[in-house]
Amino acid sequence: MRRRRGNEAPLKQESRRESNRLRMVRLRAMETVQEQKTRRKFSCLQMMQGRISENAEDREETCECQKNITHSSKMSIWKDKENAAYSYNPPIDYKSDASCTLVSMSITCQFCSAMKFKGETPGLYML
Repeated sequence: MRRRRGNEAPLKQESRRESNRLRMVRLRAMETVQEQKTRRKFSCLQMMQGRISENAEDREETCECQKNITHSSKMSIWKDKENAAYSYNPPIDYKSDASCTLVSMSITCQFCSAMKFKGETPGLYML
């Protein structure tokens, strides 16, 4: 089964995952409170048992894998914004992106007459 899914086309994989997600939503909507508690307790016990049976090497590998996943997801968020200050990319919707703050340059520098952002230091700023 796993090998067959490895060769699965991305569109088919997405479709399968979506149908599985919807199926689980329907099943859980029909679940009683007691069934929900039982399912969660069983899941918790399975997780605990897996952690107990895990040796140091497995634990280290799991932590390393989780660290890589976290790092990759953080990097993918910023990948399309890399050097964005130097090269505007029209397909990116900067206004709707919460990580971008767009404000106008409304202050004129008293020394060089350059347009600056509010709160920016006056004059030339050298590092």
